[in-house]
Amino acid sequence: MKTAIGAAMLATTLPAHTIEAPCETDRVLEDQGWVIHKPDEFNAALQRVLERIREGTDLGPVSTTPVYNEELGKFIERITIDQVSTPTEIMIDDLVLYADEDSQAVYEVRWFDGELKHIAYTSLTCANPPLPWAENSMW
Repeated sequence: MKTAIGAAMLATTLPAHTIEAPCETDRVLEDQGWVIHKPDEFNAALQRVLERIREGTDLGPVSTTPVYNEELGKFIERITIDQVSTPTEIMIDDLVLYADEDSQAVYEVRWFDGELKHIAYTSLTCANPPLPWAENSMW
């Protein structure tokens, strides 16, 4: 677990690229009220989330789960962190990073700001599937 969060904290990002057409995953997330940030906003979004992690206040346990990303053709880590002050019925796991533990590259970041769910990614053409399993979930 420490290695995975260390990978996120020392994150190096891949170059962002322009998405020519939204994918089905993104359309569904937008329909559910998610804010999908442009690839050129990824680095700033990642830094905001990493700063929240570095502060460490009000954060619950870190959980890591390997998930297969078809676009990358490999397993990457889903790193989830809950903000303790957010009631579970409002949101579960307020911060989510999708990262490669070996290269320390972060491909996607999701966060809940208390009102809206946000997502930003780079080097991917779509948000990591599957879609969130519940309205109060980030993954």
